[in-house]
Amino acid sequence: MAATAEKKKALPRVSGGTMTEDEAKAIFDGQGPEIPEASGTIDAEGSEGKPEWADIPEGLKLPIGESIAFIRIPGKWLRGKGDRVCIVWPITELEERTAYARARGDSVRAVSELSKVCIRAIDGVKADWTGDASHPGNVNKFWDAIGPRGRLMIRNYYVQTHTVNTEDQADFFVNHFCVMTAGG
Repeated sequence: MAATAEKKKALPRVSGGTMTEDEAKAIFDGQGPEIPEASGTIDAEGSEGKPEWADIPEGLKLPIGESIAFIRIPGKWLRGKGDRVCIVWPITELEERTAYARARGDSVRAVSELSKVCIRAIDGVKADWTGDASHPGNVNKFWDAIGPRGRLMIRNYYVQTHTVNTEDQADFFVNHFCVMTAGG
């Protein structure tokens, strides 16, 4: 992963812990300030190149060639409870189907479920989906603990890594798409 100066649009700030349909649409339309893409590389074991404030859990398999993001939620957003850190990367098709199933047909909830699936580690511990609330890597407990601002930042990450920006859409339809009529 080479460093890049390319920028993508982030999301508008959404107040509260839930989104309206208009706010969800704005997320998928890519509105908001620009955020940078990958700024460097880390080795496969995660021992070189990671931010000093992030711990990679032992045994966490990093996806080779994939962009990995380290997100630090400021403690001041969490009523002074200290920073929280998670490691995220894009989801697979199976993870996407699982998230949609958890959303139970609620399109607004789907964005949050898809975003939670991106979380691979929490505060130096592998993410846990067993439902054990006492596990330090419990994703749902973390999601609740990081508050509306923290959740929004992780939703921002999800949307930016799983949608196509306007320029790429235009390039796709100009250079990689053709419509014809079959017949004689």
